[in-house]
This record gives sequence, structure tokens and C-alpha cells, in this order.
Amino acid sequence: MKSVSIQVPGKILLAGEYAVLDGYPALSMAVDRYLTVTLTETQHGGWVLDSDLWSTPRNLRDATLDDVAREPLLQVADYAQHHYSLPHIHCRIASDLDIRFGLGSSTALRLGVLLGATALQKDRPTLSPSEILEAATLAFHMQRVQQSFASGYDVLTQALGGVLVWTPDYQNWPGQSWQRMDPAPLAQYLQIFVGGTGAPTTKVGGSVRKALQEFSLQREYNEASNKVITSWLQMWSHGIDTLPQLCHDIAAQRRLFAKLPYFPEHLFQALETLPGFDQTWSAKTTGAGGEDAILLIGTREQTNMAVERLDREGWYQLPVHPAEGGAGLHPGTIL
Repeated sequence: MKSVSIQVPGKILLAGEYAVLDGYPALSMAVDRYLTVTLTETQHGGWVLDSDLWSTPRNLRDATLDDVAREPLLQVADYAQHHYSLPHIHCRIASDLDIRFGLGSSTALRLGVLLGATALQKDRPTLSPSEILEAATLAFHMQRVQQSFASGYDVLTQALGGVLVWTPDYQNWPGQSWQRMDPAPLAQYLQIFVGGTGAPTTKVGGSVRKALQEFSLQREYNEASNKVITSWLQMWSHGIDTLPQLCHDIAAQRRLFAKLPYFPEHLFQALETLPGFDQTWSAKTTGAGGEDAILLIGTREQTNMAVERLDREGWYQLPVHPAEGGAGLHPGTIL
């Protein structure tokens, strides 16, 4: 009996949030928390879907069209059943990507199922880079069906791994303009904190994007975002000497975000009273811009007081590290 397991890393967006939707660059990093998809061929029963997010397994044949349109797992299972000639599958999802933290759980799920279905269909224990990218492209188009303003930076980061700077080509997604970098030079200045209420992409992302346009801030925001990415890349090349410039550029971008819905103003009011804020260290929201996760940027020595303040505010450090590798077959695969 054929069985395949795929591991997909989580992701964090360092900069580029809404600017990437206008064709500007995004800077993102894969992290070492994983969603694992295991597909096992069976003799009958159609597609049985077993997720740790659901109390009991579900059968795809019992899902309505509205169910398929709404839920990523049903959506990708429905596609895979018909396009990969895999009529009977037990699909098991196990995830370390808490949906509250914006680590890319839904895109990881789509990508993992598509890669697993590809491996089963081709009856091969390896996948080529082009096959991984093809699956990422399919996952992106599915994402756009459920979330019309998606850029796909998340699924591309999860497919490739490492730190990714990418300028999208929406006519021929993802295009050819990306650079995959060693995460070590950036990771030593980066800590990820979670503990807020979360930031559902459709709700928060849609509201923030609408507000950027209504307040005529989109162009200014895009330019500010580009400066943040340039400063990140300068620090990647030249190290700590460029950290003050990065802090300055993050502060300028955050002042724009502070005018928009769901900005965690109370949290940043607590941080800005601390010595060195936006000078020798800084902090920013990530993802949709609400309370998915907070990035703390600076050396461990410079950010000690900020860590303590975040702890008092109910936020805690997420113990993750960069994932140098992207999505791929787990060693437990049997073909």
C-alpha cells in the first residue's frame, strides 16, 4: 500500500506586507515548525480527511460545495482527487503551525497535499524543484480563490525555504525575480513573539488593505516598506553597524500602520517607553498587521528589557529557528 508524507515549514513575513500586493518586494523567512501531510492509498471509501483541527475525520463525499469553497483542506482534497487520479485516500494532517500566529497553516496544507498527490501519481520518492514550484503555483491559485488579495509569498517561502526576497510577477506567478539567502545573518537579530488575539487574514487583511486605499496611504506605505527591506538586506550584508538605520525605517513604516485598523497600539505604547526603542532596537507587526506575531529586532542584550515588557503584556517568545530547507518528502514515505 503506497503512502507518502510531506513536511512543510511555517513562515514569517519580515517586511513587504501589503506592498507585495502592488508588485513591490517582500522579505520572508521559513521557520522550523512544520505541517505534515500523510497520504495513504486505500481500496475504497473515497477521500477520508483526518486533521488535528477537527474532532472527527470527515469524508470528502459528504462535503457541500459551500464547505469545499470555505475550507482549504476540502478545497485541495477535492482538486487532488479529480486531477491526480487518486480516488481513495486517507489524508492525515498533523500541524505545529498554530493558526493564531500567522505561520502559514492553510498554505502549508494546500502545498503538502499537492506535493503528496504528485509523489503518489508519479510513484517516485523524490520531487524535482520544478515539481515543487508547480505545486506551489497551484496552491497559490487555490489561495486566490478563497482570498482574492493573496500574493503567494507565503507558499513560495514554504516551498523554497530559507530567507526569501521576492518581487512578484502576477501575470506569470511567481516570476523569476527572487533571491534565496542564508538566514543566519538576519536570524541573530530577530525574535518572534506571540500571545495576542491573532489576525485572521480575511478580516484583518481586508480591512487594513481597504484603509490604506481610503486614506491614500498605499503609495507612501509601499515606499516605506521598500526602505525596510533595503535596510534588512544591508544588515544581511554588513551586520550590526546598519541596525540603527533598520530601526529608523521600521519606525517610519509603523507610524503608517498605527493609523490603520487592528494595530496593537497598547503594546507599542508599552515598548516605546523603553531605552533605545527605534534607535538600537525596534519591533514591528508581521503578516496582516494585527496581533498574529510581533518581531523584536536587535541583539539579545539590547532587547532584554523589551522581552520582559512583552512577558508582562502576555506575549511570549515562540521557540523557532530559520528553516533552511523548504517543503519535501519526509523520510517515512513508502512508495
